[in-house]
Amino acid sequence: MKKGARHAVNGLLFFCLLLAAVSAQAAGSWQIHSGDLWKNERGEWQTDTVWQNYDIKTPIRIESEYYWLKIPIPQLGEAEYDLFFSTRDHEVEAYLGGKEIYRYGNLLPKSDLLGSTWHMIDLPRSAGGREVLLRVYNNFPRNRLILSDLQVAPERELYARLIRNHIDYLLSAGIGVIMMLMMLTSWLLVRESIYLRTALFFSLLGLWAVGESPFSVFLWNDPPLWMYLILACTYAMPIVFGSMMQDYVEPSCRYWIKFCRLLLALYALAVAVGECFQPGMLRDALDYYLLLTLAGIVFWMTSLVLAMRQGNNEAHWLLRGLMILPILVAYDMAGLQWHLVPWHHHTTHLGGISLAFVLMAMFSRRIAERQKLQEVNRKLVERVKVVTRLAVTDPLTGLYNRSKFNQAMEQVCQSEGEETSLIFLDVDYFKRINDSFGHDVGDRVLIALSEVMLGIVGSRGIVARLGGEEFAVLCKGLNLAGAIELAEQLRIATVRRFAAEVSPVTCSFGVSRWQGGDTPERFAKRADEALYAAKEGGRNRVCAENVITLREKLG
Repeated sequence: MKKGARHAVNGLLFFCLLLAAVSAQAAGSWQIHSGDLWKNERGEWQTDTVWQNYDIKTPIRIESEYYWLKIPIPQLGEAEYDLFFSTRDHEVEAYLGGKEIYRYGNLLPKSDLLGSTWHMIDLPRSAGGREVLLRVYNNFPRNRLILSDLQVAPERELYARLIRNHIDYLLSAGIGVIMMLMMLTSWLLVRESIYLRTALFFSLLGLWAVGESPFSVFLWNDPPLWMYLILACTYAMPIVFGSMMQDYVEPSCRYWIKFCRLLLALYALAVAVGECFQPGMLRDALDYYLLLTLAGIVFWMTSLVLAMRQGNNEAHWLLRGLMILPILVAYDMAGLQWHLVPWHHHTTHLGGISLAFVLMAMFSRRIAERQKLQEVNRKLVERVKVVTRLAVTDPLTGLYNRSKFNQAMEQVCQSEGEETSLIFLDVDYFKRINDSFGHDVGDRVLIALSEVMLGIVGSRGIVARLGGEEFAVLCKGLNLAGAIELAEQLRIATVRRFAAEVSPVTCSFGVSRWQGGDTPERFAKRADEALYAAKEGGRNRVCAENVITLREKLG
């Protein structure tokens, strides 16, 4: 690729890292209480307990299945405001002034995953300047405090903020769909498996991005279903990506790619079977799977380096696209799974965006090279046709030459059952024309005679120049009488063609028919003897192999 394309890819990688950094930030702070509160004799929750200041930028681990969040509500304007936030495998109750204003779930122990849920709570105007208490239940320890997108705003503004905050998911989903369509189209055109595998990878990436975004509820409001789809995509993408990668490197560099892909596939299969007996295993086992994926990426990058050393330019560009991926995967694991770093939402898919642009550049290069090869192939085919035509064509007249005539004679003698006749003709006193008017005039005579012969014979036979002023017409499907009649037509047409010339031009004709068991030599010899008889009989006449002229036969 050109230097400008390299700068573009480098800039894209930087952009993805910057977007990842922005996506990882979250605004908002609140207070948190680990454990459940209790109610007094009036049925009111007792909130005068120890609360801990909590900022999403400061990871904290909650050991209790129940915990409370105290969210301050700013002063509200005249418009109707909503409290919006998202949870993962949480059930939530919301209280304002001791009254329940929202409930999702029954806050009881369960084994099924709930998925990512987007909560929008209508706030009364009296909520301004007060605090909303969230009672949260989650019995999946890994997913506690996975709350995000906390905001208070009018509904229309909330949607606008969601689009701004999750533009990376929309971008990933859109690029996934575009890449999938492009790769499927390419696969339909060239039928190479690499395009089909790439289409499958980006379809999984697009589906995953849609499921992780808040816009999934508008397509199908079923959080558990989306959660299982997200997990299925998460487990499938590294396996499909490994299958896709092996097509970019030489066979000698594929060992570690195949090994890691097989290991990931066996692990995913075992976890899927375990999910049938122990719900939640897909989520619980994801940590180790992502660690295996990180190790696999390292081995894949090593394979790409080995391929680069063998002169594989595509491996060089694919390695550039992969450089950002392990960083983003490690960050998501540290934030989402282990709560070690500030985390707002996923960033791994940004590596998919980078990879998509790298692959588009690579495939564009492939298409350009394929077009060049097709052009070279087209020119070679045309050249072969020209050479083949020259090998069987007389350069002066454009008729078949003796070599092609001999091939046709061999075919006729090897195939039996079809009536075939042969006409030999020779220009009368051709040497006198050359001596009197020059060889240029002689060449023009031969060319004009060839045109006359082609016009009359047409598809009824093969017309060939045997050399000098000698010609032959091999007529398949024509008996002797028909060949004699055709020869007479040629003789008359020749006379008429040159009647207005300074010197008249005539031809003598000898006709024979193929007889069972004939060799090409015997078949041609009888026509040659008939031609000799026509010349001995006065020229400008037709003689058949029984040495009877057409005039004598008709008269």
